[in-house]
Amino acid sequence: TNTADLRLLTTYVPGINNLDLSNLHETGRVTGMFSQPSATQAQRQGRFAALPMSYAGFARHMQEQQDIDLVVLQVSAPDRHGRCSLGPMVEFNQLALGKARRRLALINRQTPVLPGSPTVPYDTFDYVCEV
Repeated sequence: TNTADLRLLTTYVPGINNLDLSNLHETGRVTGMFSQPSATQAQRQGRFAALPMSYAGFARHMQEQQDIDLVVLQVSAPDRHGRCSLGPMVEFNQLALGKARRRLALINRQTPVLPGSPTVPYDTFDYVCEV
């Protein structure tokens, strides 16, 4: 399948985000900040690894130990200056953008544009999809 040998780094939060590993190819691997109850079986199989560390520790881990081939970000539609807002959930997005070889923007017109929040030039995305 398309997820063969996939290595996914995520900050999904249990109870807020659903992390369903059942559609992942058996060689796919997920690493996340938080242990996921739905990933218990995958963790036993070595397909899910939790990194119990602070946000600063996770940022260091990303910066020093991760190569990022593709970053996928949900952003607002571009404004009149051609910039897309990252909305309220910026977390590690700017760090990931700086390290990624390719960038996929999921344009969600419901993503709020918050005053003073980080934005990204639309033309820096390699791929764009409206969701």
